[in-house]
Amino acid sequence: MADEEDTTDRQLAQEGTVAALMRGRTPCFVYLIVAESPFSGEMHDLFKVGISGNPKARLASLKTASPFPLSMPFVWRLPSRDVALCIEKEFHSENIPRKTSGEWFLAHVAASACNIDYSILWYHRRAIIGKADDDDLYGADIDDLLSFLLFVGMDIDHARNVIQASYGEEAFL
Repeated sequence: MADEEDTTDRQLAQEGTVAALMRGRTPCFVYLIVAESPFSGEMHDLFKVGISGNPKARLASLKTASPFPLSMPFVWRLPSRDVALCIEKEFHSENIPRKTSGEWFLAHVAASACNIDYSILWYHRRAIIGKADDDDLYGADIDDLLSFLLFVGMDIDHARNVIQASYGEEAFL
């Protein structure tokens, strides 16, 4: 099934629009919820990374069971539940040492959000553009990547910074 979805993603991406990626799919969101707890400090925060079709409702349901105030500073919109699950699983597997209990982590929130940004970028590079990790990207690929990062909810400056951090200053020349 993963190969079929990858092929479909590549075919849709060749049409050149993010709207094509969404045709026939229901978006799903990756969220990062932060708990204001005694475990939080200058260097680390207690937070949860998960997926939901309705992140606001998910936050509301978690608030009813949490002894700490919760906020949701980061949300990324992805083309499907399968894609969101892939990004979530990658984050969870890469952050096992930072896991506290269940799906809660103790780490720096901003750095963790950046890790999710880069996971989304590399997902798009491999599955949508169809480039191997060591292939160069050029104008149209960079434009497509920028469009996708804007689609997932990044503002233009942040999306450009993520691309430049991955591909260097020359990415937009």
